Amino acid sequence: MMLRAGIRRRGFTLLELLLVLVIVAVVLGLNAPVFKNNIAKTSFNSQLGKIYLFLDYAKTQAITREAIIKLEIDSENKKIALFKTGAGEGVELVSELKAGDSMDLGSSKDEVLFYPDGTTDEFEVYLSAGEGMQATIFIRGFDGKIEIKQNARE
Repeated sequence: MMLRAGIRRRGFTLLELLLVLVIVAVVLGLNAPVFKNNIAKTSFNSQLGKIYLFLDYAKTQAITREAIIKLEIDSENKKIALFKTGAGEGVELVSELKAGDSMDLGSSKDEVLFYPDGTTDEFEVYLSAGEGMQATIFIRGFDGKIEIKQNARE
């Protein structure tokens, strides 16, 4: 575009820049709930994976230490703790995992034992968060297999 005396205009006008900023703000504002929901789902799936690995770790510790490992689930404080138990040795804390503040943790039993032969007491761990995200982790007793059933809304 030619202006007076043959000088070309460079850049954008203030009005054009403001218009682009308004359009970007509107698009981001409309997508904010989607981003928030995706972050919540990612956090939930991450916590679910941590609990799964923690239970697998408990089974592995029982086998490698050749000892009974006791798992305690404290729903009120959202904690899972592993203890090594032994005859005359007392109880030793092996590891601990805390669920996220926005999550609810529960189980079918408050205490579960993992045995050196790879078996365990059969039980379920429940994890839930807002927006209908729920999952249940099943642990079979005879072989200690861990399975996840997730009921998160898409």
